[in-house]
Amino acid sequence: MKSKIILTAIVAVLLVGVIFFVLYTQMHRKPKDVSEDTSEKVYTFNLSDYSWELENCLDVEKNVGIVATREVAVEKAKELWEEKFGHIYKLNDLPACVAYDSKNECWLINGTLKDQGINFDGAVPCVIISKDGTVLAIWIG
Repeated sequence: MKSKIILTAIVAVLLVGVIFFVLYTQMHRKPKDVSEDTSEKVYTFNLSDYSWELENCLDVEKNVGIVATREVAVEKAKELWEEKFGHIYKLNDLPACVAYDSKNECWLINGTLKDQGINFDGAVPCVIISKDGTVLAIWIG
């Protein structure tokens, strides 16, 4: 009888431990990786979260051509940043964080901070490009 109580207690402790582990990993997971054919991450985003940028951060009507992959999105973003912000950033080596909105078929590419010897107070170049190449917004944020 005593051994059944001990066994039940051990099972209960293990079960509680597994539940806490699952909850902890769910709370601390990274954004969903939607990349299929690349070793670099592509996260998801929702275009509707960027309505202010879409209304206020487009000063050129530009199309950069079809943007079908993460690599092309980063390449086009760096070209756009160089054209618009090249005097501010050393963009050739600037790492990029890439997200894709599959519903609206568009890419969000953010530059990331890298030691460039200059303090930019956290500002990084950002761009949203549709899959068909239309530049929807470009800004420093």
